[in-house]
Amino acid sequence: MDNRDLCGRNLNIEDLEPLIELLKRHHYSKASYHELGLRLKLSQNTLEKIKKDYGEVDACFRECLVCWLRKADGVEYPTIDTLIAALRGIDNAAADGIDEERRTYSSESSSDAGRPLTTPPKLHSKLFCTCQLTIFPRIEAALRIVAVSK
Repeated sequence: MDNRDLCGRNLNIEDLEPLIELLKRHHYSKASYHELGLRLKLSQNTLEKIKKDYGEVDACFRECLVCWLRKADGVEYPTIDTLIAALRGIDNAAADGIDEERRTYSSESSSDAGRPLTTPPKLHSKLFCTCQLTIFPRIEAALRIVAVSK
């Protein structure tokens, strides 16, 4: 599977190997799988069970991604953009590299590449917010709420 196939859609369990290769290519440290899992909205209980059942870091990292791709714990949007956002603050170099690769593939296949990313609606205090995340050079990111509806 070509990595460009990971862009612009929800990911699923069939994307596990290309996703692992993508993270490996961008030198993501598997040792921080627990923090990544929390940022991907997996529960503490799920991550503790993974650690108990799998023990070794490589296996725990893999199972963390499996749970995310299978939408455990109510995960709604397993996407490359969600992964990039989760990586921010854990491994900015990996996040930047994956984001750059995604943008490269997007610009090859889409005429509107380079526009701000729009996240899926998020439930917050009974309101749905649509946000834009724009990456600027020398500034990590700017977040702007572009729509709020009940």
